[in-house]
Amino acid sequence: MSMVNIKVRRQSFKISCAVGEEAAMRHAAVTVEKKIEAAREQSGIADGERTAIMAALMLAYENDKNATPTLRLKAPPSVMATRN
Repeated sequence: MSMVNIKVRRQSFKISCAVGEEAAMRHAAVTVEKKIEAAREQSGIADGERTAIMAALMLAYENDKNATPTLRLKAPPSVMATRN
C-alpha cells in the first residue's frame, strides 16, 4: 500500500491506496473538490456537511448512470428521502 496526502475543502487527508494508484487518488480528490463547489453553487447551501452530501449524491448518480445495468444501484420505489 501507498499513502497519499490530499486536500479537500482546506482539510488534509492521508489516504492509503494501491501502489501505482496515487495519481488516480489525487485526481479523485480534485473531482470531489469540483463536485462540492458545483453543489454549493447549484444549491446555494453554505453548510459544509450538507454541500458534501449533495456532492456525494451527484457523484453516486453519475457513477450509477455510467455503470453497466447489472452494476446499477437499485432502491425500492417506496424509498424517498427528504430533509428540511
